[in-house]
Amino acid sequence: MAEFLGLDPWHDEGPVVDFSTPTGIVDLHNNATVEQVIFAPREAVLRILFRYAEDWRTIDTEGRLVELEFREVRDLRIAQAADYDPRSSTTLEGLVHRLEGPMSAFEVDMGDITCSLLAGALTLHLPE
Repeated sequence: MAEFLGLDPWHDEGPVVDFSTPTGIVDLHNNATVEQVIFAPREAVLRILFRYAEDWRTIDTEGRLVELEFREVRDLRIAQAADYDPRSSTTLEGLVHRLEGPMSAFEVDMGDITCSLLAGALTLHLPE
């Protein structure tokens, strides 16, 4: 199973959008917008950056960057809908985690963009 840093581990549940952290719950569906999806091939790292605010009404004015970082990435697949609309890919619709031997399988649904991958670690980086 993947190592989880900055968030509590879970698996074999439905899609998750609320993450339990040492400082409380972080809702990346209602209180965040997807800003960037970055794959660093030399590092085998996938980063998904969000603009997050505790009050969803202030995401654009007071939102701070939050990052989901997948490390030791294998079998990465990124799919874009044939009728892609940028406005339909700014919300985390769900993150699924399943156990696949020593690795973990993740599916990230961002509407018109989806990512599926195996990873050895998942970190949630929050602003200080």
